Amino acid sequence: MVDDTLWVTGSEGIARSKDWGKTWEIFQGVTRVEALDDNERRDIGISSRFDEVETYAYPNPFTPKRNDRFYSQTKIHYSLVNETVISVSIYNYQGRLIKKLVDGEFRAGGLAHDELWDGKDSNGIVIPNGVYFYVIKSDKGDSARGKIMVLD
Repeated sequence: MVDDTLWVTGSEGIARSKDWGKTWEIFQGVTRVEALDDNERRDIGISSRFDEVETYAYPNPFTPKRNDRFYSQTKIHYSLVNETVISVSIYNYQGRLIKKLVDGEFRAGGLAHDELWDGKDSNGIVIPNGVYFYVIKSDKGDSARGKIMVLD
């Protein structure tokens, strides 16, 4: 709940309700979002907070042990204006590196990107419930952060 608005995420988008769930607005299309590597608003991604964010994860929370391809993994979403080399890492609440999802890989500019995380650490073990943090970094020094909730 944010400012009397209920927000939920699903496998393919974000929804909000301003009347406690009686009616819903579903957002799957393109809106103006600030790109990770450029402060200008461009029509290259979907935004969960409408022109205020650089990145988000969906579905969030998610359950890695669930036997459902839509809710047993999460996608980390971000947009780029320029082509760049990206790294995406997952950390636990103590700041310990859990897994590098992407390590110095090229991503095209002018597009929105999703990086998939299955809720496993670098040893392939499903992580326990809790709050995790992701960090996206470009080789040009740009970065963005977000939170992911894992529930059993």
